[in-house]
Amino acid sequence: MNGQIASISSRKCAQISRIMVGYLQISRVAAMLSLILCGCTVTDLRAADRSPSRALEAAEQLHRSGENLDPVVSHLQQLLRHDDPLVKAGAALYVGHALFARDRIDDALEIWTRHAHGEGVRESRWGISLSLAMAQGRHRQGNAQDALVILDDLISVRAAEVHTDMVRAADLAGRIHAEHNQSERARRAWRWAIAYARRHFSDPAAEGLDMAAIRRALRDLDTTPSTADAVFSQAERQRGRERWTAAQKLYEQIVEEYPHSQHVPASRWAIGVCMMGAGRLQEAATHWRSFIDEDPSGPWRGSAMISLGDLALEHRLRIREAKHFYRQAQDLFEGGAEGAPGWDRIAYALYQRLGLLAYLEADRDAAIAWFERASRRGAPQLHEPGDGSGPVESAMDLLIGSLRDGNDLTPEVVRRTSNGGAILCLLGDVYGTTHELDQATRMYRRVIAAAKEQPEDDAVSESAAVAPTTTQIAWAHRGLGNIHYVSFEFNQAQEHYAAAIAIAPRAPWADDLLIRRGVVAYSCQSQPEEALAHYRRVLREYPRGDQVETATYFIAVLHHWEGHFDAAERLYRDFLRRYPRSTYAESVRHYHLAELKRDRAQADKQQAAELGP
Repeated sequence: MNGQIASISSRKCAQISRIMVGYLQISRVAAMLSLILCGCTVTDLRAADRSPSRALEAAEQLHRSGENLDPVVSHLQQLLRHDDPLVKAGAALYVGHALFARDRIDDALEIWTRHAHGEGVRESRWGISLSLAMAQGRHRQGNAQDALVILDDLISVRAAEVHTDMVRAADLAGRIHAEHNQSERARRAWRWAIAYARRHFSDPAAEGLDMAAIRRALRDLDTTPSTADAVFSQAERQRGRERWTAAQKLYEQIVEEYPHSQHVPASRWAIGVCMMGAGRLQEAATHWRSFIDEDPSGPWRGSAMISLGDLALEHRLRIREAKHFYRQAQDLFEGGAEGAPGWDRIAYALYQRLGLLAYLEADRDAAIAWFERASRRGAPQLHEPGDGSGPVESAMDLLIGSLRDGNDLTPEVVRRTSNGGAILCLLGDVYGTTHELDQATRMYRRVIAAAKEQPEDDAVSESAAVAPTTTQIAWAHRGLGNIHYVSFEFNQAQEHYAAAIAIAPRAPWADDLLIRRGVVAYSCQSQPEEALAHYRRVLREYPRGDQVETATYFIAVLHHWEGHFDAAERLYRDFLRRYPRSTYAESVRHYHLAELKRDRAQADKQQAAELGP
C-alpha cells in the first residue's frame, strides 16, 4: 500500500554500516618470513639481494636487542629499491630507526612517511611498525597531537597480521593521553592494549611486552575524567542542540585552558561553526582563514577549507567562490595529504561537495564521477544486512544510479527560475538523498524562512538572493515532510505536506502528496477516516492527474481492511472495470478478491459464534 513512499522509508530502514570486504593477502615476503629460522646474524644482511626477508629478519633482531643498526644501513638501503613495497617498507623502518638513534628525527620521519603508504603496506606488519615509529617520532618532537592522530588511526585499522607493535601503539597512546591529563582516553587505550594482548598472545612477556607496567599505569590513574574531555563533550552536546553561544564559549575554554589537548584543533574549527550557526558569517570566514594560516598541515585545515566552501555555497549562494575553497582542499588532499592519518574522514565530504557543484552546474557526468569517488571514501557500495535478503545499495549508490538513469532529484518547475531558492532546493534534495538530513533540513528551512521575513546583519543579502518562488517554497515543505516522515515524526510530516499542497495546489506533485498523507494517516497514525478523505480529495480535485488510479485502489483496500466487505467488493470490481491493465489489477484479481472472500467468511463465522445457538 505504501509503494508511493517506499523511496522515503527505505532510506530510514536501510542503515548502511561499514563491512570488511576481505583481508589483505600475505605477500611473498610475509610468507617467506614465516619460514625463517632463528639465529640470523648481521652477516645474513649481505644476502639482501638473494633473500630480502632474511635480511629484514636479521635487522629486526638487531633492533629488538638494542644493537646499533649503522653497520647494516647500507645493506638495508639496497632493499629500498626493491620491487615489492613490503620489502621497501621493512627496509625503511630500520633505516629510519638508525637515523632516529642519531637524533636525525626529521630524516627518519621523512623516510618512514614516504614508504608507509605503498600498496598493501598499511595493514601489514610493516605498516603497523612504521605507524608506531612515526608516532614515536612526532612524540619525540613534542607534537603530541600528530602522534595521537597516527596512533588512533593505527588502532582503528583491522590489520591482516597480529603484531606486538599494536600493543606498543596503544600503550604509547595511553601515556600521551595521561601526560595531557586525558585520563579517560588513557584508560581506553591501555584497556585496549591489555585486551589485544590477552586475545593474541599466550605469553606476552615472551613477546617482549611488559603488560605489568601497563596494568600499573592503569591502576595509578585517578578516577576523575579529564577536564578537557568533559568540556569538549559538553561543547559538542551544546552544538548539537544549536546552542551556538554556549558551545562557542566551551570550545574557547578548551583552546585557552588546555592548549596541549588533542581537542584543540577540532575546537578551533568548531568555533567557526558556532559563529556561522549564530549568523555571524563574516566572523566565521575570518576565523577559518586564520585557522588555515596557523595550521598549515593538519587535517583540520582541510575541514576549514570545506567549511569556507559551505559558507559560500549554502549561505552566500556563490558557486564560483565555493568551488575555489573546495578545490583548495582537493589540491591539499591530493597533493600529498592523501593517505595521511586523519584525512580519510574528510575525503567523503570533499568529493561529495565537488559532486554537488557539478550537479548544480548541470554537468551530470562530472557529478556522477565525483559522487562515485565519494562513495569509495564513505559507505561501501553494497551492504549485506545479514538477514539473507541480499545486498542493499548505499544511499550514495542509489543517487548515482538515479543520475545514470537520467532522473533528476529536483523537478524542472523548481529549477527553471535560476535563483538562490533553486540552489537551496537542489542542495536539499541531494543531501536528503544521501542521508545528510540535518543539512537537507537547513536548506529547506532557509527557503521557507526567506519567504517569511528578512533576517538581520549578514543574512539580509543572502535572504534577498534566495528570493524563492511559490513553487520552490512548496517543494521545500515537501522535502521537510519527507525528512520528518523518515524520522518517524508523522504529525510534523503531515503539517509540511499540507502546507506544500496549500501553497501550490496545482504543482505536479500535489496529488502525490495527498496519497502520501493518506498512507501516513492510515499506516502510521491509525486514522482511516482521514486517509479516506485524502484519497477522495485526489479524485475530486485532480481527476486528470496520474494518482487517480492509485487513489481508487487505496479506497477499495481501505474499505476491505476496515471490514466494509460489500463496499470493498463493489469497489474492487469497479476498479477492474475502469483499469483492467493497471499495475494493481493483478493483485485485485488474484489476491484481494480471494482474501475478501476468506475475510467475509471468517467474519460471518465469528458473528454466528457470538450470537450462539
